[in-house]
Amino acid sequence: MSLSPGGFFIEDEKTMSDYLFTSESVSEGHPDK
Repeated sequence: MSLSPGGFFIEDEKTMSDYLFTSESVSEGHPDK
């Protein structure tokens, strides 16, 4: 695993991508984009 700049461990790029997508959706206020 790799330590991300956020300070938490990610298994692979897909995990990070999913996290970023979720964060973006929450920030925008839309549960689904």
